[in-house]
Formats: sequence, C-alpha cells, structure tokens
Amino acid sequence: MYSELMSVGHECLEALIQELLHSDTIKIVFIHTYGRNGSYNPHLHILLAEGGLNPDTNQWVPINRLPLSKLRLKWQAHLLEFMLTRVGELNGIIKGLRDKHPKGFYVHPGNDKKVPTKNYRGLLKYLTKYLASPPIGVSKITSVSGGHVSYYYQSYSSKRREYESPNEVFMEHLLAA
Repeated sequence: MYSELMSVGHECLEALIQELLHSDTIKIVFIHTYGRNGSYNPHLHILLAEGGLNPDTNQWVPINRLPLSKLRLKWQAHLLEFMLTRVGELNGIIKGLRDKHPKGFYVHPGNDKKVPTKNYRGLLKYLTKYLASPPIGVSKITSVSGGHVSYYYQSYSSKRREYESPNEVFMEHLLAA
C-alpha cells in the first residue's frame, strides 16, 4: 500500500503541473512511516524539479511556487479517490472527510531555511541523513528500565518533549518504520 500511496502523490503533482503549466517535470517521492516522536505517521516527501518541459512547444517552463490552495484540493481529490477505489465509502467516512475539509488536505511546501536548495551537494547530504535516520536515534534514549523506554524528541510546539513507552510498543514503532 505504501508504493500505491507514493504513486498517488506522484499522480497528484503530475495532474496539477499539467493543469497549471502544461508541462512534464521530474518528481521523486518517498515515504516516512513515523513522526518526530517515533509514532506511526505515514507521510510523503516529494522533491520536485524547478521546472518542466512543455511537450507542445518543447520549451522549458520554470516552476517557482505551486498555489497551495490548488495543491491541497488536488491532494484531497487524489487521496480520497484512491481510498474510495481501495476500500470503498466506509459508511460515509470518505464523503465526511471531503465535507470536513472543504479547503483540502494538509500539504507543506517545505522549509527553505532547513533544507539546502541552492546547492545540490548540500541537498543530497541533507536527504541522505534524513532518509537514513532511524525513527528514534540511540542518543535520544534517556533510560531503559522497568519495562519502559524513555526518550526525547524535538517537538514543533516546545523545545524538547519527553516520551515514555512500554518496551513492546517502542519496538513496534521501530520495526514499523
């Protein structure tokens, strides 16, 4: 199912770029199955080329920014269609999600300050470290005792957040990633 989800992300961007720029571009899609705190949280990361080739004119079309409002709606439409095809309406859940999120689903265009986009070596180094990192680094484990593992992670809302998990749950998080 993960590869299908990555395909949905690829198809979503392909459709939006065709709609807006009438061009083809290169996309690299990968999936993370965990969030900052090590919990199961599958989400996509997508690298997008800075432009694409218009097949009709054979001209390069630069991509500066994609309109987030259109991307959110396009992502919602593609993801819900995928879910509908894969699992059905689920007693109205799919329609409920569409109604609950009239502006579309969450997308994040990235952080130019954190991700080096001006030189490709820096970008490759960042991505290699990011993609190869385990959900919880050994250095973040603060104690293992009494059948529990304590660790910390950097949360968006605070500087540092402690988390404690039973050994079995901690191992499930690591193995699911």
